Amino acid sequence: MSKMVKKEDYKNLLKKVSNIIEEARQKTVRQINIIITQTYWEIGKLIVEEEQRGRERAEYGKELIKKLSKDLTKCFGKG
Repeated sequence: MSKMVKKEDYKNLLKKVSNIIEEARQKTVRQINIIITQTYWEIGKLIVEEEQRGRERAEYGKELIKKLSKDLTKCFGKG
């Protein structure tokens, strides 16, 4: 460390920069959670709409979910 930066000043700078990075990480995680929740909601809505096809209640065919799960796993992997 150069003699121009005092040890206390450096510690203070390090703490401030670390806080900014930590805040950015927390904001990122919150945004990701929001996006994932919206994505799953939209997927669920599409599935319900497909199953109901204008009817008041769906017949919830397990085959649709199984096929969709299998095909999506091929495209995107598990999880």
